[in-house]
Amino acid sequence: MSQQRGFTLIEVMVIVVIAGALMLLAFPKMNQAILSANLNGARSAVASTFIRARSAAVERGQPTRLRVNGNSVYITAEPRLVALAGSTRDTIGTVQNLNQQFGVTVALDNDDLGFDPRGFGTNSDTTSLTVTKSGYSKSLVISPFGRLQP
Repeated sequence: MSQQRGFTLIEVMVIVVIAGALMLLAFPKMNQAILSANLNGARSAVASTFIRARSAAVERGQPTRLRVNGNSVYITAEPRLVALAGSTRDTIGTVQNLNQQFGVTVALDNDDLGFDPRGFGTNSDTTSLTVTKSGYSKSLVISPFGRLQP
């Protein structure tokens, strides 16, 4: 007497249909979680670049600026420490393209945020930086003194 083990085609099809239905229900939540993770990641990247710009001003003893060019964020310091023909500023660290990394767009009220050699902000007004993706956005608010506000 031979006993066959396994599942019938009907049993396998029922499992596949149930698994497919569960995936269809979970898909929108997964997309929302990925979107939220990208926005939070981009916002954190901007915040850490902001903190690096402030600390670089204190460390170097010279003014620095956090600049936003399109969807790229980077830090510059003026004047250059080593003279180079045609350039008056140093770029500190790497240029981060947030659209490439997280698929977001970046908008800043001002073109850049400045810090004096003591690490204080040089902007006269509160500044808002917004990262946006698929109609959702997250913001960073920066005080005139150069502090991140919750």
